[in-house]
Amino acid sequence: MTFLSCECLPREDGVRTLLSPDIPILTGIHNIGDVVKQFGIDIIHSHHGWVDSAVIRSLSPRGPARIVVSMHGMYELMEPIDQDALVPRLFSRSSALVFTSRKNLGPFERLGLADSPKILGIPNALPEVPITPVDRGELGAPADAFVMCLVSRALPEKGWAEAIEAVERARAKSQRDIRLLLIGEGPEFDRLSQPGAIGDFVRLLGFRKNLRDYFAASDLGFLPSRFKGESFPLTLIDCLAAGTPFLVSNVGETRSMLARAVNWRAKHSIWTIGGCPWRKWPTSSPRWPRAALTMRR
Repeated sequence: MTFLSCECLPREDGVRTLLSPDIPILTGIHNIGDVVKQFGIDIIHSHHGWVDSAVIRSLSPRGPARIVVSMHGMYELMEPIDQDALVPRLFSRSSALVFTSRKNLGPFERLGLADSPKILGIPNALPEVPITPVDRGELGAPADAFVMCLVSRALPEKGWAEAIEAVERARAKSQRDIRLLLIGEGPEFDRLSQPGAIGDFVRLLGFRKNLRDYFAASDLGFLPSRFKGESFPLTLIDCLAAGTPFLVSNVGETRSMLARAVNWRAKHSIWTIGGCPWRKWPTSSPRWPRAALTMRR
């Protein structure tokens, strides 16, 4: 396995530590043709609309590498004119297109492409990791405080401002000591880091690798997201894996994820999704259960 970093944003060294050290990272999407040839690449797996487009534009259709695209909510955000230009080409060039939320299928349904067997659903999954709750004293939270934890990219659409306002109102109404942990980096982190931007009940923590340790130290996970691309958020899986309840906007698959939370099995590195909620998925009901089985060990 080889990772290709497009270097569109500054590299976060903490993310690199999440990869096994024996996995090489290359840079420069414009060199992908040479990478495929020199490394003998058989499958290219991309996760971002811009990268998907760059890959199919850079490689010959007659080349040896097969393209697999995982969709996380970008294509349904595009204007129809942009979907018309990109989606048929993407569909034609890809060997498989994977969706994590049924809403990802919208552009393909509109263009009459969603019934293809090359489109299939695979739920997100995360491995088991040891969990050691963070000491609340290190977070400045008293033992009797009610602690909420929000983990996401620090984008306005992820609801950081809404989370702060909600906690402010809850503190005023309940007269309880409610604390909010905000984990992640991005423009909202930068904005809220300015002097006087937040109250002392909010703790900005930036990037953290051990997310489940923070969820385990909290009373409630929180994601008041209004991000239209939200599909199958990993933060919800991390929180439930830590044994902490989660409050989340009804976006993407969050309702179904919580409804099926009983199917999280601590002894397996999977998020098991099956049964009634998935039988109604348009065009994909025969394919989802088989795809989900590939997540099992």
